[in-house]
Amino acid sequence: MEENQQNPQTSVEVKEQNAHTDGSIDFSGVSALASTDFKKEPWYKRFGNAVFEKLVSLGLFLFGIILDVFKTLFVLIKGIFLGIFKIIVGIGHFFRNVVRMCKEGDVYVKCSTFCQGLRNMKGKQIGDGIVFLLAEIAFILYMALFGGQAIFNLIFIGEKARLGLGGDPAQWGMIYDEEFGEWTLPNQTSIRFLIAGVMTILVIAVYIYIWYMGLKSAHDNYIVFHNFRFMQARADQIHVVEHASEYGEFYNVIEKTDKEGKPYHKIKYKSRFAIRRIAREVYGFSELSARYISYVPLNRLQERKPNAVQRFFRGIKAGFYRGYDKVRNKIKAGKWSYLFGKFLEWELLAPKEKYGFKPVHDQVLGGFNRYRHTYDKYNDYLSYVRDSESLLKVLRDPELVEKAIYAEDPVSVKNGITPIARGTKVKPKVAASRIVGAFECSYNDGVTVAGYYNRAMADQPKTNVAPVDKLHAICDTLQQRLDNFVRINSKERKEGM
Repeated sequence: MEENQQNPQTSVEVKEQNAHTDGSIDFSGVSALASTDFKKEPWYKRFGNAVFEKLVSLGLFLFGIILDVFKTLFVLIKGIFLGIFKIIVGIGHFFRNVVRMCKEGDVYVKCSTFCQGLRNMKGKQIGDGIVFLLAEIAFILYMALFGGQAIFNLIFIGEKARLGLGGDPAQWGMIYDEEFGEWTLPNQTSIRFLIAGVMTILVIAVYIYIWYMGLKSAHDNYIVFHNFRFMQARADQIHVVEHASEYGEFYNVIEKTDKEGKPYHKIKYKSRFAIRRIAREVYGFSELSARYISYVPLNRLQERKPNAVQRFFRGIKAGFYRGYDKVRNKIKAGKWSYLFGKFLEWELLAPKEKYGFKPVHDQVLGGFNRYRHTYDKYNDYLSYVRDSESLLKVLRDPELVEKAIYAEDPVSVKNGITPIARGTKVKPKVAASRIVGAFECSYNDGVTVAGYYNRAMADQPKTNVAPVDKLHAICDTLQQRLDNFVRINSKERKEGM
């Protein structure tokens, strides 16, 4: 390139040599294009490859249809059994939630089980209370005047049951069949009984739902008036899960040996009633907090080994995927691998974890967040509480904050960031990104906390207080401020309800 630039005359001569008189370009100097060794595949070979490719495509298409059919059947059968299981579990949860709401609420919540709207009226939700009470009265009147008879007619629709009641069968709409010599029920009357009975069953189902929502509304009304107590109870749940080993009274340590004869310790948690009693009497939790702590599935905190059935199915699945990987690798190395793209990309989804600290902690924390989202809106301070909790989450671990500021936290180390010398003043906006990585918080929270740390460093010569201790004090102050805010706004909301 440089030689051509230095000798333009040479470049012109080469172009002239490669040019034909008709203006076309001569490629004779390019050995690859000028070579005559290349042989075109015979037509029958090209035809065979094309036919084979079409057959593979057709086979994959048919295989995909068959696979979709089996997949649909599997999903359908699984959905039926899973639906039955969910219905059974849902019924159990329904009764469990009713019992919990009655136990957690006051006497007005308990009375709302048979006198709907009572707690709502007590809690100044007059409109809601009247609606639920009128729905209950309407249901009772319907069942007394029409529903009871409709259910009776639906169940005892046979003529023998009718005649066994005594009296004139004609009063039930029956007619005497002279040909067979017996009383029968006309089709028109039978259909009417069937429709009336089914409609009554639907009315009962709808009212059960309305009744449940009325009880839940009564429970919600009670929570609005005792918001802080319930919030504290759920916070105590999280605290117990995060420090489960410290509550030794909750469990027994059992000495066991494995198959190889090596001894190990197994933790077995006590019953819910025992945990509830111990939480109150030994650790001093309130009755409500003790009840919520007993709801936590503490037995799932330990990693559990799969049983024989699970190991069997996991072994089958593992063997299938080992074979699948071998076949997939061979197909990838083959000539027509692009035709199998859809099947080569398929991967097994990781199973959902049920045991261990993380799933239990996520479950309890998710319940706490749903509670906050549901009930904080009654007090019109959801955004403030959410933002404060987000900031407090970072301030509760000032040691990690300090490490993140100086790039010593695990995330910074993993990313290969060079640590900063301790005592160096770091700009909040620079340190914020590392705090975000360490805590998964917002950037604004990172800037705010880094600013707190810098001010604590500047005040350390005067106050003789370490920055970490200062962040602890700031956290306690903000927590107290948040608690006071919750109490004040809860009171105002209750008075204006």
